[in-house]
Amino acid sequence: MAERSVGLSMFARAPLIDWVQWEQQFGVLIETKSASQTRPFEERQWVLRQVNKFGRDEKEAGNMWKMKLAGPWKRDYDGYKGQIRLWLPAVEYEEKSQSQFMKGMSKEQSKGKKAPKEFELEAFRAHSLEAGFDHGHSFFGGARVSTDEDEQENTEPVSNSAPSTNVPQISPTKRKAEAATLDASEDETENAAEKTSKKPRKAANVSTARAAFFQQVSRAFQMKIASVQTRITEATKALKDEKDGLQPTTPTDTTTRQLYKDALLAAKEVVDAWLDKDVLTAAVQAHNESELVKDKPELAVDTTAPESLSSQSKAWAWLLAKSVSAVQLQHSDFLRSKSFMQEFVDAIPQCSLDENALDKKRVVWRRMFSCLERLESSLKKCSTDLGKHCKALAAASERETKRQKDREAKEAAAQHLSTQQAKIVKAKADGTDLPSIFKLQKEKVEEIKIIKANCMPSDIDLSKPAVIEESSHVAAWNNHAVCLQVMTNFGSRYKKVPLAEEQGKVNQPFQAKAGKEATEVMFAELVKPINKSIIDLSEVAQSWNNTSWMFGLLPKRVFLGCMPNQAACLRIMVYGELETYMFGISSFLAALKTMGLAVPSTAAELEKALEELTTEQWDSMSKHVKPMYHVLKKDQVLYVPTGFVVAERSAATTMNYGARKSFFFSEASAVVDYTMCCEMNQKEGKNTEKSQEVLSRLKAAVADLKKS
Repeated sequence: MAERSVGLSMFARAPLIDWVQWEQQFGVLIETKSASQTRPFEERQWVLRQVNKFGRDEKEAGNMWKMKLAGPWKRDYDGYKGQIRLWLPAVEYEEKSQSQFMKGMSKEQSKGKKAPKEFELEAFRAHSLEAGFDHGHSFFGGARVSTDEDEQENTEPVSNSAPSTNVPQISPTKRKAEAATLDASEDETENAAEKTSKKPRKAANVSTARAAFFQQVSRAFQMKIASVQTRITEATKALKDEKDGLQPTTPTDTTTRQLYKDALLAAKEVVDAWLDKDVLTAAVQAHNESELVKDKPELAVDTTAPESLSSQSKAWAWLLAKSVSAVQLQHSDFLRSKSFMQEFVDAIPQCSLDENALDKKRVVWRRMFSCLERLESSLKKCSTDLGKHCKALAAASERETKRQKDREAKEAAAQHLSTQQAKIVKAKADGTDLPSIFKLQKEKVEEIKIIKANCMPSDIDLSKPAVIEESSHVAAWNNHAVCLQVMTNFGSRYKKVPLAEEQGKVNQPFQAKAGKEATEVMFAELVKPINKSIIDLSEVAQSWNNTSWMFGLLPKRVFLGCMPNQAACLRIMVYGELETYMFGISSFLAALKTMGLAVPSTAAELEKALEELTTEQWDSMSKHVKPMYHVLKKDQVLYVPTGFVVAERSAATTMNYGARKSFFFSEASAVVDYTMCCEMNQKEGKNTEKSQEVLSRLKAAVADLKKS
């Protein structure tokens, strides 16, 4: 049977009704997704598949393969036989989605469908009338055709008082009843579940039902009492935490905190009164003796009327009305005290063996218990709200403190950077503003001792600097393929590191499988004879002793200060030269104090003092402190003791770089110098927790050394 198109714009050019399009307009969209993991092709295999299966050109398929590889990839920096390989992913993930419309589901009451508009319905009616598909239904506005149902309705007798069938009748809305008192009959909302059940109620043994009801009620009541007492403990803890915690400072937080606190106090007062009658009596007595009641006697609360099933006591009504903002009860008239509910439970075994009476007691208990549960929930919510506000305020204060510290640290770093930039501008190696320590005569300085050996000798004096040269371990490290490549790459690019020009130097740690292993072995061989003097800091500051560093210096730059972490270290020059002056910080500060000069208390003041000292002052200080001097060259190892101040000037060569590693040796003078360094860091506001722990380990090691 041919179906002509509906008179809608969507079917204007279609000879028949397109029901698929109709379902797309008013149907249900169903989306399905399927995923699969496939192994990737090799290039030649993939190209052949494109040519054989899809008929593509081989050159075109090759270009497509290159585009396919333009996605994510990673490099293997170790390489394979000295080559860098390009790795493909192990699996490929492909997801496909399909969309289709379910037919026959275009119902107006469905939430997921679009209801037809009025003009669309009118067009559908016109089409149905034109096609003769109206079936005589009133929806299409056509002629009424009698049906079997109509004939059956016509055969039924119609009374004179019955309303006309032509006028639509509206069924009245049934109002739901609501119980006014605790002992009132069950309303519609309470017994709705029973009416929906079609199964008839089975006759039961009333005596057994009474016993089961008593057991259930008694057990639930005891558990609820314990739960309420737990809520009171939580509320007391929340009030104590609020008192001991951080207090709000802004008006908004103060008002909000007070509102939460008042609500909790009100809810706690109601729960305390439920548990103990004396609390309620004391609250009512205090109210009746207040000035407000003396001025208006009609506001006094009557305490003589007892509570019963039919009526709530005046005291309870007053307390609940007073705490209405904190205690949310659906039927506050149903709330009874703990003693009343206990008496109700105890009276169940003596109640009459009547099924209706037992049902009524069930209704009464359900109402009282439900009201008690809401009371407990109100107290829990008030405690939670106050606790959340206290925690949120503490967290906000903590975030603000951290933000302030970060801001101060950033400002300090910016100020230090600007100071360093100004210092670098004027402190060129050939300039007139060069610090005076670099202009000292040879007789005013002491040459650092040079030791020709493979490693540091076992009898070396760890309180004085030394230079190791012609070491086979350093030569082997320099000839190591990976280390040679890593150091060469670092030397060619360290000037391009951000802030390198401003700071004048770059420090970068050796990475695993990129020279770290060989470098650690080389430094371990250098200190092997004095390995017993090394202090183990693995539990305190593991990275201080287990990390080797590459350092790069820009040409013609001056650096003043202590070594990183004020630790002892070994330095190796791989390329370039480094002019070095050094001395112990304790002897230097003592010399300044003896000469009547200002003694620096921070690292910044120490750098400033080194810059401002004149040649004449250095000559006068030579009796108390004599700088030790050396020009560090390629393949030489320089040992710097713990807590030594170093003044360095890089050579004019294009590149000056090498490697270093820090150590802590058990040596008596190191305790004095490192203690002064820790005090300077503490006065500067730096975190000295690790430094203090290292100092305690250093003191313990020196004490053990003296005992032995």
